[in-house]
Amino acid sequence: MSKKPDLRVGIVSDVHVGFTLHYDPRYYGLGQPGSQEKWLAYTLQCLKAKGVDAVMVVGDFCNACDYTGKGRHKEVSEGELRRFGEIFREVFAGTDTRLIGVYGNHDSGLLAEEPACGGHRSHWQEAFGEPFSRVMCYEINGYSFVGAHWGLEAEAGPVVAEKAAAANGKPVFYLQHGAFQGTTPDGDPAYLFETNEQGVNNVRAWENVVAFSGHTHFPITDERAIWQSAEEGQPRCTVVSCSTLNYGCVADGSLSGENLQTKHALYMTVSDHEVCFERLSFWTEEMLALASGEKTEPDIARCMRSAGPDWRFTVGGEKIYDPTCRAQEAVAPVFPEGAMVGADCGDTYATVKFPAACPLERPGDFVHSYRAEAVDAAGRVVSAATICTEHHVDGDERRFSSEYRVAVGGLTPDTPYTFRVYARDCWQKSGKPLTSFVCRTKK
Repeated sequence: MSKKPDLRVGIVSDVHVGFTLHYDPRYYGLGQPGSQEKWLAYTLQCLKAKGVDAVMVVGDFCNACDYTGKGRHKEVSEGELRRFGEIFREVFAGTDTRLIGVYGNHDSGLLAEEPACGGHRSHWQEAFGEPFSRVMCYEINGYSFVGAHWGLEAEAGPVVAEKAAAANGKPVFYLQHGAFQGTTPDGDPAYLFETNEQGVNNVRAWENVVAFSGHTHFPITDERAIWQSAEEGQPRCTVVSCSTLNYGCVADGSLSGENLQTKHALYMTVSDHEVCFERLSFWTEEMLALASGEKTEPDIARCMRSAGPDWRFTVGGEKIYDPTCRAQEAVAPVFPEGAMVGADCGDTYATVKFPAACPLERPGDFVHSYRAEAVDAAGRVVSAATICTEHHVDGDERRFSSEYRVAVGGLTPDTPYTFRVYARDCWQKSGKPLTSFVCRTKK
């Protein structure tokens, strides 16, 4: 898109204002709520520098979680929501930048107190100076946004249908905190207890709807975080799984690396029917220095880095982010020529050591995880463990480890095993494994 976009939106989810950072050594002993507030403020400054017309928060402004709306957690949530509003107004003072948002599960105690939900106090109005509605509707630069709060998703369906039908094929944007069943990885019931079938029903019929979810903290560096389908009977919409501006999670296996901090955001530009997402990681040395107090003046250009190639598509056009097609086209990762795997055996476990696989050539693809298997003398896989790479931090292969270790448990003492290691991409494709020499567990 060469001309100035019609619409520019910064997108964050799971901000969790008040969460105390503690994964990086510089945070040990901090213990005060200000660390995450700083991170939020500098992230918003970066989005402001991009000239956003709006900032969209896909739920979980707060960190304190109380579903009943009573007690200490509610009081903490009140303060966190107000603090988000204060930071937003401080950063965007003197601009026309709008706030788009919905309540998530961590905000649900406040949702219960909204007068429109039978309560007596509008925390939304107090924090953001705008009226609360059971279904949030926004019109920005000629584009419609519809938001569903946690637990009220069923009420948004008719509004989405009305907006999508009236848009003449232009994009309509729908946000809810819970994931969309059967689409992105966080829509897999294996990873998400609250997988939301209603959300899919709200958007499945509309090719011009782009739908956003949060909640699971899965990384946007994962190419499965955007979903379209060309298959008959599948939803016709586009689904985007937004990551977190706070602590991260991974869908497949445990973490390797220095932290669980993803710190991701999206920068969306729209021109007519064309939509582009720039993926941004704010887990940078500059942001670490700012949040820890080592620096006080940000270098905006150094605060963020790319978290992967842009996602770009035309609403109503080719479904280029169909996971089935992308998986078929992917080339499985392989290990370098001559690579070897070793194992240090205990009595009922072994620590398996192996080098990193070769970088993948297709833009956006990288080694997602490694699976180590223990094989007994009869050739049976008796135990296995999976470890994820640092892909969730950012999409820069240069920051990945050169060697990995994974513990495989559940072994029998004084028993011989061989160990196989597979390198897998996000589509779960793997090439030829590495195989160790025989290793005997201790008595």
